[in-house]
Amino acid sequence: MMRPLVLLHRWLGIPLAVLFAMWFASGIVMHFVPYPALTEAELMALLLPAGEFAAWLTAFLPGIERGEPAALFEPAFVADSGDGQIAHLHGLNASRAWCWRRVAETLPPGDNRIEPALRAARVHTDAALPHVIGDDYMIEHWLAAYAVLLLTP
Repeated sequence: MMRPLVLLHRWLGIPLAVLFAMWFASGIVMHFVPYPALTEAELMALLLPAGEFAAWLTAFLPGIERGEPAALFEPAFVADSGDGQIAHLHGLNASRAWCWRRVAETLPPGDNRIEPALRAARVHTDAALPHVIGDDYMIEHWLAAYAVLLLTP
C-alpha cells in the first residue's frame, strides 16, 4: 500500500513543484517589472483632478522627466510578428502609447513631464500602428481596439 502512495506522491509532486516554482517566478517578475504602471496611471488620470494627478504621478512614477524607468520609454521589440504570442508585444506598444498620451494630456500646462511622455507616446505609436492592418491575422484581429483608444481624442 505504501509503494503506490510513494509513486503517486513522486509523480504528482514533481509537476506541482515545477508549477509552484513558475508561479513564484512570475510573481517576482510582476513585482519588479513596471508593466501595469502606465495603465494604472491612465486610470488615475481619469479619476483624479489634474492638480492631484500631478502630485500622485510624482509619487507613483518619479523620474519621468529623466526618462525613468527606461523600460517604459522604449517600445518592446517584436522579433516575429507571425508568432501569436510574441505579437502581443505590438499591443503592449499601442497600450503604452495610449497611456503616455493620456498622462501627458492630464498633466498641468508647463509640467516638465509632458514632453517626455509625448515623446514616448510617439515612439510607441510608430512601433505599433504599422501592424494594425496588413500584418498577420494573429495581430490584426485585436490590435485595432488599442489603435482606436490611441487615436481617439
